[in-house]
Amino acid sequence: MGDRLGLGATEVEHNAGGGVSYTLNMKGERIERMTLSVSGEHNVLNSLAACAAAHEMGIPIEKVKMPSPYSKGQNAACRRWGGLRHPCI
Repeated sequence: MGDRLGLGATEVEHNAGGGVSYTLNMKGERIERMTLSVSGEHNVLNSLAACAAAHEMGIPIEKVKMPSPYSKGQNAACRRWGGLRHPCI
């Protein structure tokens, strides 16, 4: 799916307060600047997969960019892990 769409990320920047931003490209054309509340290049790949799936279902990128009310980012995930408060590594 992604290969056919030619999705890619350029200008990847790890944000000082956490999270990562990148430019979403499709077939070499700049589509949108994306900002994630979680860090890590694997999350950029996850985001690209979500963009590809949304595109295939006809969901506009503006909807993909909307934050989920169920996601609180990395800090919430760390607090829930095992029901204990652990620092994230």
